[in-house]
Amino acid sequence: MMTPEQASSRLQARDALPSFVFCFGEEPQRLLDTIDALALAGRQQGFVERQLMVVESVADWGDVLNAYQELSLFSSQRVMLVQVNTKISVAQSDQLQSLVRSPNPDVLLLLRAGALDKSAQEAKWVKAWDSVGWVINSKVLPLAGVQRWLQEQASALGMRLQPDAADALAHWSEGNLMSAKQSLLRWQLQGLTTLDMALLERDTQDWARYDVFALSAAILAQNPRDGLRILARLQEEGEDAVLILWAVSRELRTWAALIDDVKQKRAWSSQTLAIHKLWGGRDRLLWRLLERVQPIIIKQWLATCLTIDREIKGQAVGDAWRSLRWLVADMASSGKLKV
Repeated sequence: MMTPEQASSRLQARDALPSFVFCFGEEPQRLLDTIDALALAGRQQGFVERQLMVVESVADWGDVLNAYQELSLFSSQRVMLVQVNTKISVAQSDQLQSLVRSPNPDVLLLLRAGALDKSAQEAKWVKAWDSVGWVINSKVLPLAGVQRWLQEQASALGMRLQPDAADALAHWSEGNLMSAKQSLLRWQLQGLTTLDMALLERDTQDWARYDVFALSAAILAQNPRDGLRILARLQEEGEDAVLILWAVSRELRTWAALIDDVKQKRAWSSQTLAIHKLWGGRDRLLWRLLERVQPIIIKQWLATCLTIDREIKGQAVGDAWRSLRWLVADMASSGKLKV
C-alpha cells in the first residue's frame, strides 16, 4: 500500500503501469490528482481509450466484469475507471481476486472508492491487488502535511508560496485541499508568481464569496443567512455541486464521529483535534453546536447527502441545488430552520 505521493514518484520514474490499481481514501483532491496522473501515464504507455463505470449496487458488478473481458475498440488498450459507491461483498471480493489470476493485457483496471475502515482495507481482494498492482491510500493530511502539499502545488503551477502564507492558507482552508487548490489556480490565472500574506489578507473577502470552506465555516458558526448567501454565490460563479456536497458531507462525518464524545462529556485529545482539523477555535464552536444537535438528526442529514448525490447524478428526481439550500439552512440552525 502506498501514498499518492509515492505513486506520483513511481509515475515520474516512468515505472511500468500495473494491470490493477485501487485508489481510496478520505482526501479526494489527492485522489483526483493521482487518477489524472495515472490516466496520463496510461495514454503515454498506449492506453488511449478511457472507459468510466459507476458501481451503485451489486447488480452493477456484472457489467463491470463483462466490460473488463471485452476487447477494446480498434484493438487499442484502455483505462477502465470504476467508481465504487457500495460495499464489496464476499462474492465480489472473490471475483476481484480471480481477476488477478487472469488479467486482461489490454486493460488498466482502476478502481476508486472513498474512505474505508480497517477491515475493508485488509480484505483479501485488496491484499491480492496489492501483491500484483498498486493500492493507493489518500489519508487526510496533518497540518504540516497540508503546508507541504500547498508548497508543492504552488511550485508545480510556477508560483512561490511563502511559508507564512502556506501556514495561513492551510489554517483558513481547514485542510480542504480542493478549495485551497482552486485559490492557487485562481491566482495563477491572475498572473501572480509570489503568494504572500499581503495577498491572502487582500483576498479574504473574495474567499468568503467563492470558496466552499467559507460555507462550512458559516454552517459551524450557525449562521444560516451567511451560509445561504455563500451557497448562492457559489452557484452563481459556476461552482460544481459535487464539490459543495463533498464539503458539507465531510463536515457532517466529523460531527457524527465526535458527537458521542460531547454527549458523554469526554474531552478531545490533541490527537483527535489534529485528525479532525479542529484548529483556530473550531473545536469550541463544534463542541457548542454538538451539545444542541441530536445524533438522529446528523444521520438524517447524511441520508439527505446521499439523496443529493443521486440528484446530481440524475439517478433521483429532484433539484440538487434546492436540496443543498435546505440542507445548509437546516444544518446552520441546528435542525430548527426549514426552507
